[in-house]
Amino acid sequence: WLARVLPDFSGEKELCAIDGVTAAFGSLFPTQLVACLLAIELGFDAWQKKGLRASLMEIVSRTAVSSSVCYVIFSAVEDRTFLREFQIPVAASDALREFKAIYMFEAIVLGLLSGFFGLLGVLLLGIFQKLGTMVHDGINWIGTEKLGLMENVLGTIVTPALGGAIAGLIYKSTPLLFADGEDQMRVIVGFSAELGTGAIAAAGLLKLVCTGLCLGFGFVGGQFMPFLFAGTCLGAVAHLTVDDVPLLIAVPCCMAALPCAFMPLIFTFTVIASVSFSLGGVGTTPVFLACVVSHTVVAGFGIVQRIVLGASPSEAMERTDESAVRRRFDVLAAMSAWKGGD
Repeated sequence: WLARVLPDFSGEKELCAIDGVTAAFGSLFPTQLVACLLAIELGFDAWQKKGLRASLMEIVSRTAVSSSVCYVIFSAVEDRTFLREFQIPVAASDALREFKAIYMFEAIVLGLLSGFFGLLGVLLLGIFQKLGTMVHDGINWIGTEKLGLMENVLGTIVTPALGGAIAGLIYKSTPLLFADGEDQMRVIVGFSAELGTGAIAAAGLLKLVCTGLCLGFGFVGGQFMPFLFAGTCLGAVAHLTVDDVPLLIAVPCCMAALPCAFMPLIFTFTVIASVSFSLGGVGTTPVFLACVVSHTVVAGFGIVQRIVLGASPSEAMERTDESAVRRRFDVLAAMSAWKGGD
């Protein structure tokens, strides 16, 4: 809109749109750097292919300014960001005072686990998308053929209501699922031992189910926060199950690596986890490795891309040529850029 109104920006419509999107994300995370990384990792390659005449450093500079301005304004008004830093127990912080080689092995295992559950989340999104379409079409048929209503009226009204009713019953039984999960993640990190492995595991799995249910039945939203929540639950379960894995290795690794299974945002999620948990170099190193492992074993081999394009899980596991994987990766990246934000 500004590019149309202001003559000096009339030839920079795409760049102004990037500035606006980055500014909107600038106040969501503990540092505005995440908004810049998000825009660059998701969009720069696609922008270049569409003929955007801007260098990488120009994009970096513009997104840095727009996200910083938003961060300053929002922080001054609210005295916080949307996703705040976690309050970590002193004992957990002391456990990461020096680097150990075993942390890298743990990161690889956690990355593999996160990749598996990230793939499960993608499958649930696809299943509920198809189920929601079937329910919508069935209700529409009843409305048009049996009740004489206009096409799409009954399905558009009843399908989201049905999905909301089912999701509400699940939320009632599991209060940890309410809202976006930001406050609940703090509870899970701070009181994981009191909650227990079963309750946390159920919350993480049901969060993925409810996300697929809501999106498939017509609600508007994204996968960003739900998958961060599910990753946090997975990390807490890993720490409780294998006590030798430190809390500040298990939770940040899984929190970042689970959404990385299908989102091409390795640097973005690494920084989110590092800043949110105040990890420093010792704790950030395994998180980055876990994200790389998770993304490589799922999206890097084209599994998610083939599922997105309609292949069955067994077909998706088959090998394919490199060019086909690259084409499917472009499709996935475009879909993530379109519907990946809350």
